[in-house]
Amino acid sequence: MTPAGRFLSPGQNRELRGTIVSERKIFYRLPSDDDLVVCHRCGELRRWGDFMRDRSKRSGRGSMCRWCNAEKSREYYAENREAILEKQVARRGGRRLVVALECSECGDPLEPPRRVVCSPRCREARFKRLHPESYAAREAAKVVRRRERRQAAKAAT
Repeated sequence: MTPAGRFLSPGQNRELRGTIVSERKIFYRLPSDDDLVVCHRCGELRRWGDFMRDRSKRSGRGSMCRWCNAEKSREYYAENREAILEKQVARRGGRRLVVALECSECGDPLEPPRRVVCSPRCREARFKRLHPESYAAREAAKVVRRRERRQAAKAAT
C-alpha cells in the first residue's frame, strides 16, 4: 500500500479519504449575521452581515465593512483612473465608451447617473424619434385600453 517508512495523509491516501477528514475537530466558530465584529479599517463595531463576502477567507467574510470597502475602492479608482480606463478600452477592442454630456433631445446638461436623456419626457421623445412604428402601435394600444375602460365605467353605472 505505502512505501516503507512513508505515511500518507488522509487527503493523499485514497483508502482513508473521507473517513478521518470528517472526524477533524473544528476550533473556529463562525459568527452569525447579528454578532458584532470590529472593522479593521474604521475600528467601529458592526454587524457581521455588514462585512463583504470573501470566499478566500475561512469565515467567508472580509475584514472591512462594506462602507470602508466602498471608500477604499473609490480611492483606488481616483488614484488609478487612467490605467483602469485604458484596460477597459483594450478589453473592448480599442472602442471607447462614449458618455454624453448633454441630453440627446433637449440639450440640457446631464447629471451624473444619467447617460443619454434627462427626463422621462425626453426618453419618450427619443423612443418616438428612433422607433416610430413601435411608438404608433403603443399609442394605438393606449387608445384601445382607454376606450374599453370608458365602456366598462358606463356599463357599471
